[in-house]
Amino acid sequence: MAPHADLFLAELFGGVVNKAREGTLVQIHQSALARVSGLREAKIHDLVHFSQPDGSFTQGLVVDLEQNTVAVALLDKTMPVEGAHAILADTALSMPVGPSLLGRVVDPLGRPLPDLEPAMATKQVDSTESPSDRTSTKSSSSSSASFPSTPIMSSQHRAPGIMARKPLCHRLRTGVKVLDVFHPLGHGQSVGLFGRPGSGKSTLALQIIANQNTAAPIPSPTAPLHCVYVAIGQEPRAVHEAVDELTRRACFQHVTVVAATQDMPPGLRFLAPFAGCAQGEYWRDRGGRVLVVCDDLSRHAAAYSEMAKFMQKPEVEHGLALHGPLLERCAQMSDAKGGGAMTGLVVVEGEVTSGQEGGVGGGKEDGGHGLAHRINSLVDHAITLNVGLAQRRVFPAVDVTQQMNLPSAGAALLPEPAKWCVQQLRMMWAEALDKEAGAKLAERLGIQAVEEGEEGKVEWLEYLKKVRLLFEQRGPSGEGAVLWTDEAGMVLLLMCCLQRQVLGHLDAGTVRALERIMAEELPRAAGWRKLRREVEALTQHADVRTVAEAFAEAHMTAQRRVKGVEREGDGGRGEFGQGGVTSPSMGKEGLALNEEVNRVYKRCSDVLAHAINYAQKKQQIAKLTNSADEAGDIARSRSQTNVSRRR
Repeated sequence: MAPHADLFLAELFGGVVNKAREGTLVQIHQSALARVSGLREAKIHDLVHFSQPDGSFTQGLVVDLEQNTVAVALLDKTMPVEGAHAILADTALSMPVGPSLLGRVVDPLGRPLPDLEPAMATKQVDSTESPSDRTSTKSSSSSSASFPSTPIMSSQHRAPGIMARKPLCHRLRTGVKVLDVFHPLGHGQSVGLFGRPGSGKSTLALQIIANQNTAAPIPSPTAPLHCVYVAIGQEPRAVHEAVDELTRRACFQHVTVVAATQDMPPGLRFLAPFAGCAQGEYWRDRGGRVLVVCDDLSRHAAAYSEMAKFMQKPEVEHGLALHGPLLERCAQMSDAKGGGAMTGLVVVEGEVTSGQEGGVGGGKEDGGHGLAHRINSLVDHAITLNVGLAQRRVFPAVDVTQQMNLPSAGAALLPEPAKWCVQQLRMMWAEALDKEAGAKLAERLGIQAVEEGEEGKVEWLEYLKKVRLLFEQRGPSGEGAVLWTDEAGMVLLLMCCLQRQVLGHLDAGTVRALERIMAEELPRAAGWRKLRREVEALTQHADVRTVAEAFAEAHMTAQRRVKGVEREGDGGRGEFGQGGVTSPSMGKEGLALNEEVNRVYKRCSDVLAHAINYAQKKQQIAKLTNSADEAGDIARSRSQTNVSRRR
């Protein structure tokens, strides 16, 4: 800088600025941001140290370069005073990463937050020093020499390029029936979880994390999945409750919690999702798989807006410029890069679906800036929760009738039999919804005339209600959903949903009993492992198209047998295993595959039939028990009445 510029700064701020990497703090705005003169070599996202009277220093992050000053976001609760000496750090802003942070609650700089951890975790960490314990604001390099660390925001952590990625190849099993069937996810996706306040977004996110629990005590980079939960702008009580829930589900030791609570400076809340991605990239770059949950980006945008007002920046930047680079860091890496994957699940307050089925529209519920709509354009797939279902205690509050025409990219990873069943269920569901809409319109118009086929319409509506019951999970935590993490359970559930004639004769109590049997008792049955192995072997067959066609033919044949309709005029397609799919050109391998598919379908049908019969018997026993209890209560009340009369 020219000498006259130094004189201008000295006259303006009352000091002499003669070092390019040093400066003076001249203004603090609401304990959030500071303006610093000097720092002529400063760049965006550089780390700044402010000296304190006791010899320590506090940290700040450069967020804007102005004409004569630099805007710095403060990263410590201890505020520097005006006139404090500022100097650019030699290292980038980084945080410790690795297995030592599993089962810990840390802030976005890796500093431990023992007040938010369970008592057991705190005792274990006190006996063994972790890298986060050595991170201190009094030393700039206390942990970098012994423990791995990674920059949080720098050019070294740009989103992976196209050549470093590969298509989705592994399905992420959430353990939630509605998501695994209608919103299948793949490792490496970025997924948006949208919903109004009270719809259960955080509960569903924690449930997905809890369902990823593994048998290994401490996951290694080759373990199935690691989890990072990022709490942004929440109250400390809410973070403590989330940690207690993960501890109760015996999965906290496999999770790293990055917490930027409501009482922390906005600079830390701004850094929180980037710090969570830095934790995930450590496992991803070592060939592991990781799930990063950001709860939620609405509070993250609010923290940026708080800083933007001070920097006089337009708030439209928290669309592509702010969250775009963050979500693009989620990727399935190529084999040359280790084959790791980082999946992002971002929670956003607001809805993106319009009144029409599967549409994406606008509305006042999304806020003045339409943050939900902008993030919806950035993620690979969107899941919307319905607050009305949550108020009726239906968990998870995912309306399966919404977004039916917007399949996830992970749908290609479904097993072929399940994929065919989902397509058939979508068509049947669309027909049922059409009849339901017609019935509501007739009721609103006051039409009471009985039309032709009205009984069939009522059957369709009853079928729709009972299928919805099959996708409910008991309670907001959804525990016990072990069955839905494998292909056999998914195929069995879909086959049950396609039995319209069978479900039509079951009452709601029997359907609920059937759902509990399939979720809790079937996985413990002796023959379930054999069925699961057969279905998994079938789904991994090379000729997946033939598998889907053979499974469809088996289902159609079974349905025709149930209806008692003779197969006439079907274009020359014979019984299963003859004609149609099993053409002579397929040879012996095709015939053997069709026989295998038929055998698996028959075994699934038998298991399903036994489950339905068992559910009916349990419901009958429950009714008889309730009747006996009611009769006993009536008899006791009558006897008490007679005794009182005698007295």
